[in-house]
Amino acid sequence: MPSEAFDRFMGALRSAPCENPNRVGHAALRALQDSRIPENALPCPELQREPCELNGVPCEWLRPPGAPRQRAFLYIHGGGWSLGTLKTTRLFLAPMVRRIGLNAVSVGYRLMPEHPFPAGLDDCLAAYTALLEQGFAPDDLALVGESAGGNLVLALALRLKDEGLPLPGRLVAMSPVTYADTLEGSHTSLIPLEHILADDSFVVTKAARLYAPHTPPEHPYISPLYGALGGLPPLLITVGTDEILFDDALRFYQKARLSGVDATLLVGDHMVHSWPIFSERFPEAAQAVGQISQFLQGRTP
Repeated sequence: MPSEAFDRFMGALRSAPCENPNRVGHAALRALQDSRIPENALPCPELQREPCELNGVPCEWLRPPGAPRQRAFLYIHGGGWSLGTLKTTRLFLAPMVRRIGLNAVSVGYRLMPEHPFPAGLDDCLAAYTALLEQGFAPDDLALVGESAGGNLVLALALRLKDEGLPLPGRLVAMSPVTYADTLEGSHTSLIPLEHILADDSFVVTKAARLYAPHTPPEHPYISPLYGALGGLPPLLITVGTDEILFDDALRFYQKARLSGVDATLLVGDHMVHSWPIFSERFPEAAQAVGQISQFLQGRTP
């Protein structure tokens, strides 16, 4: 059974007002969410925060005490390809970095609808290649992301493979979007259980059309499930049983295994969309981040 802390979290989530970008406007809601956070807010003051640019892309490092300088993970935030900033991401990424114990660089990639596909993916590629140019060994890097950021993690890995560029040592995709061409399966069947994505602010196919208006939704960089997965690095996917993207995770995991990828699927019973990012709110999320840490450190979670 879920913990009491999780039940309290869900009670607060159910009672929170819904902020719908389709009604407010994507840019307006993004600015509103950003304005609520002090410019230099950092929930874990022991971390070192370093704003930077990587090949022209705004980013910021979060460094926990004692982390090895030569190892890092690139973090790609979610938000339906349209929401999320370095400030809003920092609020949940900093506690995760503290628990994981590795340096992280958060990517402030361009967002739709102002910057449709492939702008965001281009930025993630530019940031990753900048780390290689700085001397990081590919095996010492990982890609980590949640929701649309998980989609970008998988799309970036496929693009790196397609372009013959060095692949990172590990991939972590939390509740990723892996197919955006149809609303079959959990996209509709689990709507009664979904508490984060189940209003009209996020319909997978509609969001994908805004994100990539000139690209078929079945393109592997939009729907990574349809890519050639053989040769991808070790992969950890997390998903909750009560979210509409459950089938996205399950199907990608199954295809990855059949393609010879060293893939692990971590399923959270009754957990919500992208539940590990709430590591300060309930123990199930903290435990999941511990397993992500094990995976990034080279051990089987």
